[in-house]
Amino acid sequence: MSWFRTLFGRGGKRRQAETLYAAVVAMVRQPDWYVRGRVPDTVDGRFDVLALALSTVFARLHKEGEAGVPLSKGLLELFVDDMDNALREMGVGDLSVGKQVQKMVEALNGRQQAYRTALAEPDAAALRAALVRNVYRGEDPGPKALDWLEERIRALDARLSALSLDNLKRGQIGEERP
Repeated sequence: MSWFRTLFGRGGKRRQAETLYAAVVAMVRQPDWYVRGRVPDTVDGRFDVLALALSTVFARLHKEGEAGVPLSKGLLELFVDDMDNALREMGVGDLSVGKQVQKMVEALNGRQQAYRTALAEPDAAALRAALVRNVYRGEDPGPKALDWLEERIRALDARLSALSLDNLKRGQIGEERP
C-alpha cells in the first residue's frame, strides 16, 4: 500500500510528518524534562511532555493556515498510531485500546487549546497555570522546575516561530537547552 501512496503523492507528506514526529519524540525523551523540569518519569509524565511539545508544534502549524493542515493531520495520525502501539505493548486489551486512544486524543486537543491561548498571553501566569494543571496534574513542582519548564517551552515556541514550513517538514526543530 505504501507504494500506492508514494505513487499518488501521499508518501512524501507522510515522510515529512514522520520526520517531524520523530524529532519531537527525540526531544521529549531528553532527561532534562524529567530531571530539571521535575516532570514525573512515568507513562503519564511522558505523555504530558509529548502533548506539551506537540501542542506547541500544532500551534506553529496553525499559523501556516491551509499550508500547515496536511502536516498537522499527519502528526495527529502518527500520534494516534504511536499511542495505539504503546497501549498494546503495555498489555491493554484490544477492546479498550480504541477508547483509551480516543481519550488521549481528546486530552491532546484540550491541551492544544490551553497552551495556544496561554502562549499568546503576555503574562506568564496563564502558561504557568496550564503547565501545573496539565503537565504536573495539579501538583506544584516548585518554582525552579516550573521556571525551567516555562523557559523551555517559550524557547521552543520561539524557535518554531522562526522556522520556515520547509524546515519543519525536515524536522529541524533545533533543540537548545535553556
